[in-house]
Amino acid sequence: MTTQAADREPTIKDILDSNKGIMASILALNERLNKIETKLGNIDRLDKKVSEFEKELKKVCIALEERAKRTDERARTLEDNVELVDMGSALLSSRVADLEKQREELREDVVYLLSQSMRNNFVFTNIPEDNASGNETSEESEKKLRQHLETALKLTKETVGSIKLERVHRTPGHPTPGKFAIW
Repeated sequence: MTTQAADREPTIKDILDSNKGIMASILALNERLNKIETKLGNIDRLDKKVSEFEKELKKVCIALEERAKRTDERARTLEDNVELVDMGSALLSSRVADLEKQREELREDVVYLLSQSMRNNFVFTNIPEDNASGNETSEESEKKLRQHLETALKLTKETVGSIKLERVHRTPGHPTPGKFAIW
């Protein structure tokens, strides 16, 4: 630079020429700042998305925890019900066994009672039946039986008369010629 140039005021051209390098640097910095701002904007958007995702994830976790609690409660209820059913089943099995035992005892009692009630029973067959009406009285049946004892078995009238007969009747159902039952 010459003295003249030093004494005079710089022109815009001089300023621009000397500032060209500075301007290029400023433009480059401006461009880099724009890129940084764009990236920061992207980071802000990602941050918002992450926050929203985090909120949704918390909601899902809460819903899963509530569902797990309900499922646990239902499982406990089912376990209690199964326990009650098992206890009821055991009681019913015991009761059925008792009832079967009682039934068998009653069956034995009935068989015994039947055998005791029938021990003095006699059944006579081949006694002619002339009961056309089917309404023969017990007395008539007894009279015919006593007569049969005298004639067929050759018992004396006194012996036949001394025999105590509680009931005499013909067997029910289709008449079998000559069949009597005595109790």
